[in-house]
Amino acid sequence: GALAGSPREYLQFFLPGILVQTVCFNAVYSGMGLSTDLGKGLFDRFRTLPIWPLAPFAGLMVGDVLRHLIAGLIILGIGLGLGYRPEAGVAGVVAGFLLLLAVGFGMGWIFIVLGLLIRTPTTVMTLGFTLLFPLVFASNIMVDPATMPGWLRAFVEANPVSWMTTAIRGLMGGGATVGQVGLALVFPAALTAALAPVTLWLYART
Repeated sequence: GALAGSPREYLQFFLPGILVQTVCFNAVYSGMGLSTDLGKGLFDRFRTLPIWPLAPFAGLMVGDVLRHLIAGLIILGIGLGLGYRPEAGVAGVVAGFLLLLAVGFGMGWIFIVLGLLIRTPTTVMTLGFTLLFPLVFASNIMVDPATMPGWLRAFVEANPVSWMTTAIRGLMGGGATVGQVGLALVFPAALTAALAPVTLWLYART
């Protein structure tokens, strides 16, 4: 009520942002799982098999997408129970979740690279959350930037997490523009294009 006038109004604003936050935090476990598998020698076995070099990482990413989807559906279910109502209906929710999965896919590459560089899962987790906290909490997930001081608002509005949150909020609420969705896709697409080759290079050197 203090943030948006009433709990229901805030839930309409808050729930799409929490979906983005959940996917961002879930992505850290990609790197943790990879670091664990490397430590156990699983990837040494993969090297002996006649498979596409990226196949083990593709498997990790598919698992991540399923984890993001399950977590998102749980949060949506709780939100609906609390009174969240997506104004764009089922189509808006589906579009929002497709964008959410694209975000999770792109974010996952950051932590796969960390998993290849760092062989201790707890260190991957610590470093991953250290990188994410400023981006997630200095964003528009929880609070409208219009209420912030100018210097913080400038950072929040330039934050890719805010771009993704705005687009998903708009898709589920029925007010998204093509520009918002395109801007939200820039960050995960750039991460995939930049870090997938780095992943292959690091894997070849390990």
